[in-house]
Amino acid sequence: MLKLNYQRTKFIMSSPSIAKLPVDNGLEVAFVGVSNAGKSSLLNALCNQKNLAKTSSTPGRTQLINLFAVAPYVNLVDLPGYGYAAVPEKLKIEWQKSLGTYLEKREYLAGIVLLMDSRHPLKPLDQQMLQWCVEFGVPVVVVLTKTDKLTQQELMKQIRLVNEALVAFTVASEENPDPEPIQVIPVSAVKKRGIDKLAQVLDTWFAPVTSKYEQMGITDLTPPDKNSLVIETQAEQEEDNGFLSNALASKETKGKTNKQRYSPTARRLGTSKPFVDPKKLQNKSKRYKKK
Repeated sequence: MLKLNYQRTKFIMSSPSIAKLPVDNGLEVAFVGVSNAGKSSLLNALCNQKNLAKTSSTPGRTQLINLFAVAPYVNLVDLPGYGYAAVPEKLKIEWQKSLGTYLEKREYLAGIVLLMDSRHPLKPLDQQMLQWCVEFGVPVVVVLTKTDKLTQQELMKQIRLVNEALVAFTVASEENPDPEPIQVIPVSAVKKRGIDKLAQVLDTWFAPVTSKYEQMGITDLTPPDKNSLVIETQAEQEEDNGFLSNALASKETKGKTNKQRYSPTARRLGTSKPFVDPKKLQNKSKRYKKK
């Protein structure tokens, strides 16, 4: 099996929807997870490039489908995070539908790297994503991020709990009567731990393409430029959103006011209490005293 050089990966394009992505583009592996799971940081660590994928201290900055080329017909995709993002509700729903449409209808999808914060794994939408992978038969690997924030004992406990929970998603079928358990890889983008194991999984998923390169004796695997890709209008793909896109778009924000959703305090503490600026309260108190 050919070992790919992920350090040569380069950014190709950003797209607001599946309709504007390249066609006949080989295989794609999608990086998926909640908005603060660390997708961009992991991509940068995997490719050993500091600024390949844009990172931010504010969760939810990945607003588009971002395409990266590792080699010809070998691609990585950074998808918009689901769940938490301090953006207008209408825009957030559009992101989530775009995410769901990609996962359900992108025919070049070879596998999903599902990222979970090792301190808070298996959130409801993570479990829904796993269920979708099982139902559609899409290969998936669970990556536990930010492991440097846990002690070794805490990390081992989290890995055990996740492995136990994943048993429910290991379902036999006619095509695969004896499925292997979903693999769990603990990583740290800061300390570069677990990156090699993730690269091995990706190499396996890309093998249908890279094995042909080996057979044909092709050694020049320079990533293509955007100009060499074919992009066609596929508007009809956007019209019928599947159950996953609708589910992702409807979760996490229902029943909350804009102030409750996007206040710094509510986001930091994970509560639905509206933010009240202490300075405004102080000024209001002073006005009452003057009277």
